[in-house]
Amino acid sequence: MPSYLYKINKNTYFKIDEISLAGWRIIYNIFKRKNLYSELKEDRNGIGWEISKSELKEQLLLDGYEEDHYEIVYDVEPTKIRTNLKQLEKLYLYTHNYHENKAHWTVIMLILKDILFEDSRILNKEKFDPNPNGKEIVEFLYLQGDDGSWSYGKVGQMNAAMIEPDARDYFRKYF
Repeated sequence: MPSYLYKINKNTYFKIDEISLAGWRIIYNIFKRKNLYSELKEDRNGIGWEISKSELKEQLLLDGYEEDHYEIVYDVEPTKIRTNLKQLEKLYLYTHNYHENKAHWTVIMLILKDILFEDSRILNKEKFDPNPNGKEIVEFLYLQGDDGSWSYGKVGQMNAAMIEPDARDYFRKYF
């Protein structure tokens, strides 16, 4: 599930770059900037934390992007003959600590919003006007590794569960 950076001009989205939240990139850099390694103590199982949209945009500025009129968008089904783009709204994370104050793995709950969907054909993903009434969707991913090697699941794979609103209502009672 590739992620892209889109520049917003008025209400139109323009794809400008493919980006990664994993590895030595956005999530890891925000974790370090928040000084969260100091909170991973041996007597704790881990820490819960979050990344707001404003923190994502601040990190993009630190990574060299010149403006803050950007959105991070996932292409949920890049190889299908349909269009399914989701915009990242917020991240909730829980980083597990087993020993030596290291982040061994991190569960991520992504809050996404439907912004472009067409069931039977591929629409232009380079430039488009988003759906202003898109539904909120929750997805879970995990990162493994520590000290910059934070990667999705097994090498080259993402392990995730995308939870649509009705399914989320069902599962909500269990946690």
